[in-house]
Amino acid sequence: MKESKPRQRADYQYFDQVETRWNDNDIYGHMNNVVYYEMFDSVINRYLITEGCLNISNGPTAGIIPETRCR
Repeated sequence: MKESKPRQRADYQYFDQVETRWNDNDIYGHMNNVVYYEMFDSVINRYLITEGCLNISNGPTAGIIPETRCR
């Protein structure tokens, strides 16, 4: 399988800031792996809500992320 060229920040259209908490990091200052997925979930849902794609109060649809992965 051919390696794809790493994407650059300019390749993406949406950015969001997420603050980390003290307990998100281990003793060495590395963010725990599960925290990445929590952040993905938060950013994706915030995007869907702010862009009007998901109405969590009374909308007829539910936001489902069928697949995620880290490389």
